[in-house]
Amino acid sequence: MPEYVKNIYKNAKKDPKGRRARETEIVNNMFDQDEHGKCTLNLAKPFFQEALKHFNRDLARKTNKAVPRILKANEFPDGDAGVERAIKV
Repeated sequence: MPEYVKNIYKNAKKDPKGRRARETEIVNNMFDQDEHGKCTLNLAKPFFQEALKHFNRDLARKTNKAVPRILKANEFPDGDAGVERAIKV
């Protein structure tokens, strides 16, 4: 299973509808049934695409760390002007 699907399943306990209802919703959205009754995994549904978008956004927030401009300016020989030139490049 992709990590974002595991994540929404793990967070099902926080849902106001209740853990069991959310887990059922996740599993029911996960599979499509063909005319022969065979179930196939389908994560291309909007339910999972939205979950992937939120997972990627949250992951980006955890991994990207901003450094105050004044600290970066100290790393350049000409200070703030060097930061401005680096940003433009």
